[in-house]
Amino acid sequence: MCGFIGFFGNNAENRICVSMIKGIYERGETTESFSTRRLDAVVRRLKIVDRDNAVQPFRSSDERYVLIFNGEIFNFKELQKSHLTDYPLTTHSDTEVLMALLIRYQKEALKLLNGQFAFVFFDLEKDSFLAGRDHIGISPLYYLQDEEGIYFSSTIKCLVPFGRKIQSLALGSILTNEGLESYYKPTVQIIPKDQDRVLEEVHREIKEAVLRRIDTDLPIAVIYSGGIDSTIVLHLACQHHADVTAFTIGKEGSEDFEISKRFCKERNIRQITLPLKSRDLSVRQVREAIKATELTEYLDIINGVLTMSLFREIQRHGIKISLSGDGSDELFGGYDMYETIGEKDSNDLFEYKLNHLNRTELQRVDRTAGSFRVENRVPFLDIKVINTALSLEKKWKIHRGVEKWCVRKAFEKELPEYILLRRKNPLSHSSGLHESIRYKQLFFKGYYNSFNFNLHDSLRRDFSITLRKNNYIMAEATKDAQIYQDYSMGHKLGEFLKGFIRFHIVSPNFIRKGNVQLNPSE
Repeated sequence: MCGFIGFFGNNAENRICVSMIKGIYERGETTESFSTRRLDAVVRRLKIVDRDNAVQPFRSSDERYVLIFNGEIFNFKELQKSHLTDYPLTTHSDTEVLMALLIRYQKEALKLLNGQFAFVFFDLEKDSFLAGRDHIGISPLYYLQDEEGIYFSSTIKCLVPFGRKIQSLALGSILTNEGLESYYKPTVQIIPKDQDRVLEEVHREIKEAVLRRIDTDLPIAVIYSGGIDSTIVLHLACQHHADVTAFTIGKEGSEDFEISKRFCKERNIRQITLPLKSRDLSVRQVREAIKATELTEYLDIINGVLTMSLFREIQRHGIKISLSGDGSDELFGGYDMYETIGEKDSNDLFEYKLNHLNRTELQRVDRTAGSFRVENRVPFLDIKVINTALSLEKKWKIHRGVEKWCVRKAFEKELPEYILLRRKNPLSHSSGLHESIRYKQLFFKGYYNSFNFNLHDSLRRDFSITLRKNNYIMAEATKDAQIYQDYSMGHKLGEFLKGFIRFHIVSPNFIRKGNVQLNPSE
C-alpha cells in the first residue's frame, strides 16, 4: 500500500503542493519525491518489500525511466527468474522487477503480472508515460488532464482542487500518450467440468492465492467475521505463517462475535475483538468514512463506517498487512440476487458485479485500510481464482439453494460444520450494527457533495435495489444504473424513520439467516 500523485507535462518542476499531498498522506509512512522539467512526482510509501532499498519514485541508473507504484506484484520472484536473469537488479523489490519488465516488454508486461497494483511508468527520453491498473481494480488510479499536461493520483481528493472532471483508470486497463486500451476484462467462459475437478481447482487456487499473499516476514492481520470466506483465509494463513491475528468487529452477542470467538478458541488462534455499541457510531464518524472512502453507493458507506474502526485497531497493534475474504461473494454467488436471477441473466450479473467491484467493495477496503497505513490483500481476487470461478457453471456455485457451494465443499474436510453451514450475512447486519448507521443515510449525500467528489462520480442508490426494481432483468437494470439515480427524499426519510425507531425505541434483534444444507438429498 502506497499513495502517489504525479504530474507529467509542461513546467512540471515543483508542481505538486503540500495540500495535494495531504490526500495521500495516510497511505504511507515516508514521503519521497522526484522532480524534473517534465515530471513532478510524490510518493507516500508504506515499507513492506525490501523496506530499505525500494525507494520511490523508483529510477533507472541513468534516470531515463521513472516509476511510481502502489501495491504488490505477488509473482515478482518467479518473473525475475523466468524473464530477468540477465538484468542487473540492485534491490530485492517487486518495484524494481516491475520497472525492468516495463523497460523490456512495455505494455505487454502487464499480462505477466499477478498482483494488486496501480502504477505510472515514465520514459523521460521519449517523453512518454504508461499507466496501468491490476486485472480487477484492487489498487486505485485516477487522473485528469488540462492544457499543461496530465495528473495522476491514488485518491480523488488529491485532484478535487482543480475543479475538473476526474477520471478513473478502468480495471485491467492501460493509459498511454496514445490513448486507453484494455488488457483484461472479467468474462464468463464456461468450461464443463465434473465435480471432482471443480472442487480440486477451487481448493488449489484459493490456497495458493493465500500463500502468495502471506509470503512476508511481517505479521499478518485477518479481517475475520466467522463467515466461510474469512474462515478459509484465516485457516490457511495460520497454517503457513507464524504470526497471524484475527480481528473481529461487532456488538457483543452478535452472530459474528459468537461464531468467530468459537472458531478462534477451538483453533487456538490469537483474536482481537472490537466490541462496539450502537452509540459509538456517530454522525461525525459517518462523515469521516465518506471523506476517507470516496464511495458512491449507500451500503458500501455503511460498511465503510465499520471497517474504518477495524483498521484503526489493526494500526494500533502495529500491523501493516491484512487479508480479507472480499470478492468471494461476487465470484461464487454469495448474495440472494445470484439465486433469484434467471439463468439467462446470470452470467451478465456475475460480470457486472466483478466489473464494478473496483468502485464498491474494493474501494471501501482500499480506502479504509489506507487511512491507517495498512495494506489489505484479497486472495479471492487473485487472477487465477478469478479465471477459475469464471469458468464454472452456475450449478457449482449455487447448488440446490446453497450459495458458494463449491467453496464450502472444497474445504469441507478442514472446517467445522457450523462454519460450513453458515449462510451469507452482510457485515453490517451480522455485526449487529446496521441500524445504528442506517438512519444516518439522510446525511450521506450532503457530506459526499461537500467534498466535491461529484467531480468524479455521483452518489447513487445501491445496484441491488436497482436490480430488484427491474425484476432482476439485467438489461433493464444496467440501463437504469447508468442514469446514476439517487434514492428519493421519501425513501431516505423512510430509512431514517425505520432506523431511528429500531435504534432508539426497539432493541433490534440480530438478523440470523439460519444454515445451509451442504449435502442435500437428491
